[in-house]
Amino acid sequence: MKFEDEDGIIEDVEVIFPDGSIKKPREIKDKEVLRVIDSELGRLKSIDKKPAHVELMKKLEIACVEPRVSDAGHIRWFPNGAFMCELFRRYGYQISAIDLKSYPVKTPMIINPNEPSVAKMMSAFPERLYKVLPGMKSKQETQEFRLRPACDYGVFSIFKDAIISYKHLPIRLYEYEDADWRYEQRGELLGLKRTREFAMVDIHTMVEPGKPALEEFAYQMKEFGIRWYYELGMKPSGIVLNCMHDFYEENKEEFKKMSAYAKMPIVIKLFSKMKTYKVAWFDVVAFDILGRPVEVDTVQLDTKSPEWWDITYTDKDGKKKHPYIIHTGIGTGRAIMALLEWEAAKIDKGELPCLPLWLSPVQVRVISVSENNNKGALKLCQKLNELGVRAELDDRQESVGKKIKDARSQWISYIIVYGDKEEKANKYKVNVRAKSDQKNVFEKEYTIEELVSEIKELCKGKPYLPLPGPVELSKKPTFYSWGR
Repeated sequence: MKFEDEDGIIEDVEVIFPDGSIKKPREIKDKEVLRVIDSELGRLKSIDKKPAHVELMKKLEIACVEPRVSDAGHIRWFPNGAFMCELFRRYGYQISAIDLKSYPVKTPMIINPNEPSVAKMMSAFPERLYKVLPGMKSKQETQEFRLRPACDYGVFSIFKDAIISYKHLPIRLYEYEDADWRYEQRGELLGLKRTREFAMVDIHTMVEPGKPALEEFAYQMKEFGIRWYYELGMKPSGIVLNCMHDFYEENKEEFKKMSAYAKMPIVIKLFSKMKTYKVAWFDVVAFDILGRPVEVDTVQLDTKSPEWWDITYTDKDGKKKHPYIIHTGIGTGRAIMALLEWEAAKIDKGELPCLPLWLSPVQVRVISVSENNNKGALKLCQKLNELGVRAELDDRQESVGKKIKDARSQWISYIIVYGDKEEKANKYKVNVRAKSDQKNVFEKEYTIEELVSEIKELCKGKPYLPLPGPVELSKKPTFYSWGR
């Protein structure tokens, strides 16, 4: 077996299982593992149909493709989507800077392609770059720049100038890249899956070569790569390790440990030649509702860039040495896309899709039965918001049935119908979406304190932002025609 893809020449595939065994594809019966293998080798049948998220992101008023004021493949985020992106950014900071002890940095979006190290990296995909010219012409030759692709020039420049000892390693630098650009072909553009502009949570780690690098590689694969899936309420279908064959053979025992550490099989694609700076990288894989693969995040082991950039540290013997660098990242838009696809897959199973509670723009919706109940319902909403729960009031002049239907279609996690009975009640009947299905609505009575306690417990450890905009739906516009 030998064939070429966009990353290089693949000469073999095998799978490491958590018990340490290694098998070839023909020896494997696990359907999910075989599905990952077929996906990586391009064997899955192509389906000419839009993924579910393309319509869901509009229906939930999260985002849509910008129709008129930008280049193709650029996204406009509605208030719900922008709110989710901000929560995602804040949690990215928490995982990267706080939990993984990374130093936060910020680097330029405009890149000089004439810098030798930059030119070497940009030569891999020159047709994917956006060109930028200064706004004013001068008598001198006009310098042409590039918009930053998903590469790490600014971080490498920081590493190059830093004074670093072996005692400081590993050093992790975290950056939330507000915008990166990649000039995808028009036929490749698809919803949030393939865009020309995107945001990323990125970590770059300078690490000592050898065993320390492999240990850090495994650590970030589990504590970042796999962790994000579970934090978004998803279960990854598999882990793929793309690796140079000789590097894999040298470190096979370490890779066995990684499978046991992750408690998941690792599909190994063995390369005889790679076109990039990476010697190995992990992709954590999920599948959309049509069975197509979606790699949400990645962890990459880079042995070449430190030499290109002359990035060094002082070793125990006092000599300057080149480190390895680990690139770890997750795309904000692609993560939201994968989440929508994952939840859409529940529909065929008779379940109800829902957003993770911590990421939901609205956690509770109170529905007033009549105009006479609006004042009391508003007080309830205000109390919930004061206690740190995002609650809004449906005070529109619509039937209760219509209001409930709208709340369910917008994936609201908790619904309270507020009528005359609730005006004097200490407890409220609440529809709980996460425990309901398409045939049965799970209803439970809560005091305000009990409901707040449950929501806060389910969101424990996640960032919180208060409800933006007015509480009343009657004061909120519709940002997309699929909305209210």
